Amino acid sequence: MKYSLFHNIDKRRDDDNVWGEYRPGHRLTPYYAGEIDAVEPTSDLGEPRTVLERTAEKLFDRHNRDNRPCGRLAPSLSIGDVVVFHVDPDRAFAMAVALTGFAEVDVDTLVTLPEPYLEWLETERKERDALRH
Repeated sequence: MKYSLFHNIDKRRDDDNVWGEYRPGHRLTPYYAGEIDAVEPTSDLGEPRTVLERTAEKLFDRHNRDNRPCGRLAPSLSIGDVVVFHVDPDRAFAMAVALTGFAEVDVDTLVTLPEPYLEWLETERKERDALRH
């Protein structure tokens, strides 16, 4: 299954959002796209978990280890970031990293920036440096 990762650049914008959870309207910048084998659904302790939830957990593990695929290019996957699963060219599903597990997000409402994470970060740094001088 194809997927894309998005870093939530607004996760710390709101004072009442201490943990940086995703909220509708937060801006997202892309930082990685890849493929992963879907994980079969399970029922853990009576809690059914879908293919997307299980696959998102596998991605979380993959993108938080020291040798993650984009370790030098982007941050690890963390609370507030979003995973978009591209099931086929016409269907996609989004999951945001939550305090515990993942929360489903309406993929049609995502606010994605055109520039990838490193370009966005460089622009932010230049703007901060300009304000200091």
